[in-house]
Amino acid sequence: MDKKYYVYVYLDPRKKGLFTYREYIFEYEPFYVGKGCYNRYRDHINESKNLNYDDYKHRKIRKIYKQTGIYPIIIKFKNNLSEKEAYSLERDLISTIKRWNVEGGPLVNIVEGGRGPNGLYGELNPFYGKTHSEKTKNIIRNKKLGVSVGPMSEETKEKLRKVNIGKILTKDHKQKISITRKNSVECYNATKKMIKERTDNENWKNKIREKALGRKFSQQTKIKLSKLSKGNDHGSKYYKIGNGKIEFVIKNLTSFCKENNLNHNSLLYAIYKGNTYQNFNIEVINNE
Repeated sequence: MDKKYYVYVYLDPRKKGLFTYREYIFEYEPFYVGKGCYNRYRDHINESKNLNYDDYKHRKIRKIYKQTGIYPIIIKFKNNLSEKEAYSLERDLISTIKRWNVEGGPLVNIVEGGRGPNGLYGELNPFYGKTHSEKTKNIIRNKKLGVSVGPMSEETKEKLRKVNIGKILTKDHKQKISITRKNSVECYNATKKMIKERTDNENWKNKIREKALGRKFSQQTKIKLSKLSKGNDHGSKYYKIGNGKIEFVIKNLTSFCKENNLNHNSLLYAIYKGNTYQNFNIEVINNE
């Protein structure tokens, strides 16, 4: 029998004390119990660095690190177990310490343990004795790293289409979809309104203006800006402005806008789109 398994426990370094649960004693409050082999006990720490993992367990790990600067304490509660023994001990620990969402305990475990992710272990598990293909391994690896696995293939789209053909949604399901879409639209509109109110607010504009006044760039930043500006044709651009009655050429568009109380960004947008601005036609010409 393969005795490569162990049971591990995550402890909260913020909560030191004597935590006794029947015969199980910990110096810090336990908040997660798991079973694994090799480096499985480290997976939750690595996953927590990826914000795509947003369940309670990973959020708690991130919060502990943010508040203390260290990750949770991990102990291997018992080593050299068979898979069946490890599951049995995991189940006993979880039922004794108790889960927060069911029994008001400190554990963030979602299930009662002792069954594996699909409720079966050993030869009872339909995946027993099988291995993932390299393609599947890469998808799992990329997901853990936060890398997008790309759009669905045409084959996958066709499979999903066939599965959904003739499917009739219940009234409750339709209502849930409707509420989700409605909330998304309302959230978008509320955010858009808030941004508009802020940008139209003179106090907000003044704060931004005050922050920008007197700002000094470092020599390194100046060099970078200088390099970025080299090779462009800003210095060779002239602007021909006319309305059919008068026509004139200017070089400094910013000064022209200030002198005539015009919106510089609106004028640039009109030039970019080839539109008129306040009944004036604007054309960019190069001084070559």
